[in-house]
Amino acid sequence: MAELDKLLRHNKIETCTECGGRMRAVRSGVYECETCGAQALDDFGRIREYMKDHGSATKEELVVVLGVRAEVVNEYIRQQRLEEAGNAGDGKCLLCGAPIKFGSICAKCKRTSRSGTTAGKPAGASGKRRYM
Repeated sequence: MAELDKLLRHNKIETCTECGGRMRAVRSGVYECETCGAQALDDFGRIREYMKDHGSATKEELVVVLGVRAEVVNEYIRQQRLEEAGNAGDGKCLLCGAPIKFGSICAKCKRTSRSGTTAGKPAGASGKRRYM
């Protein structure tokens, strides 16, 4: 855990590569130089820009294409900064078919699942998880 904290802290951009000035966070993943105004992206900013351009992506794709460490991606998922895209991206619960805005299972099915009254994963749900 200490190594992960170190990775996330190291990911913060403190010095401008253009002029050497001090960078400040302007929004999640985006930094701006206080001196020259140049902008830079940390790992989360790069992930967000990649997904804006390419849609959802697998964890493996983010690691290979962007060079972001898998542990960092896992932490963003744990922090709910990245969310799982639906299996087909159709905005429907995989268990009951109810409309949902994000994720793959609606709140009602999650509650039912936690109480132990549902079997869990539906037939035919397979493949790599995608995040958005």
